[in-house]
Amino acid sequence: MERKRFVQKSFIGLFAGFLAATGGKSKASSDEKAAEDTNKPFRFAWIRSLVGQMDARLEEGQKNTLMESCGRECAKRGAVKMAEAFKGNMDGMLAELEKHLGKDHAVREGDHAFLEYDQCYCPMVAGMEEKLSGTWCQCSRGWVLEMFGIAAGKQVRVELLQSIMKGDPVCRFRIDLA
Repeated sequence: MERKRFVQKSFIGLFAGFLAATGGKSKASSDEKAAEDTNKPFRFAWIRSLVGQMDARLEEGQKNTLMESCGRECAKRGAVKMAEAFKGNMDGMLAELEKHLGKDHAVREGDHAFLEYDQCYCPMVAGMEEKLSGTWCQCSRGWVLEMFGIAAGKQVRVELLQSIMKGDPVCRFRIDLA
């Protein structure tokens, strides 16, 4: 196997394994939560290393595709139920998202929808103070792609306009619905 292909497959396998191992249970015991808190420094260092290695070794398109697919898988682990409930009713889904994100943080402007988060909602990096490159945030873009694609009943385009993990004051996405 060609070295470049081996490195790419290794990243995908390692990352998928890491996500599976740290994905955790939805109702952790107090002992599990305490263990999770002590694992944060390791998890954060591991993620910084992963993103740094991806940035150094993979092409932009490869990084984006990998992280996008991770975000889509994350959405499939539960959040898509909401998108399925609003299939064909984009305004309803935006209204539901606005309940969670706050007023004017999930809006539609013609053929575009905009999501804005005032905090990073990724449980993998929650509490991480260090900034990451935009590579990591392509995972969130994948999550938004999956959710809005299901609700719209067709492929949509999503652009990450701003990212807290990159140092912006908010995370902001533009979803092209047309």
